[in-house]
Amino acid sequence: MHGSNRLGGNSLSDLLVFGRRAGVGASEYVKHNQPVKVSESTIKLASEKIAAPFKRTGGENPYTLHQELQEITHDLVGIIRTKSELAGAISKIEDIRKRIENVSVAGDRLFNPGFHLSFDLDNMLLVAESTAKSAIVREESRGGHTRDDFPKMDPKWRTRNNIVSFNGKEVVVKQQPLPVMPKELFDLFEINELEKYLTSDELVKGGR
Repeated sequence: MHGSNRLGGNSLSDLLVFGRRAGVGASEYVKHNQPVKVSESTIKLASEKIAAPFKRTGGENPYTLHQELQEITHDLVGIIRTKSELAGAISKIEDIRKRIENVSVAGDRLFNPGFHLSFDLDNMLLVAESTAKSAIVREESRGGHTRDDFPKMDPKWRTRNNIVSFNGKEVVVKQQPLPVMPKELFDLFEINELEKYLTSDELVKGGR
């Protein structure tokens, strides 16, 4: 999501190829699983959501929002991160999340990249917000995550993972303890290599 990477930007051929794969996968799933009954109200809501961008006029342009999101992640959630920049990114992402509720597109649903993008933005925002919120609470530097305001590795972060979830309105981040490395995996490494990364407690438990 930083550097030269792009959020989205799929070509029409990509849409066709992955669309077919998704359709085939969905078909196989249905064939091998019990049917799930979907209520009429759920179908109606989904139908209304799909039709909404075409009914709005003068709303937000999905391409503009996409470009803004790319710039935010590139400039504020890059390889070198700081608390102030990440906080700024989170605020800007929250603003875009509000604005996508007013996205409008022209034409029809057939081979309409703007229409597809209006829905892809939901997932792009989830990825961007998850990355920024996870990065701002991780006050250390490790691997591809570098905090300019916390340049060193912190042993306490070696033993926990950030788990992100979406509550329907925003991304929520919580910490989850990292399982102890299985002994059969532990024994494959030289102890002097493990000492560079594992905490003393992990070394004791892993070598049990």
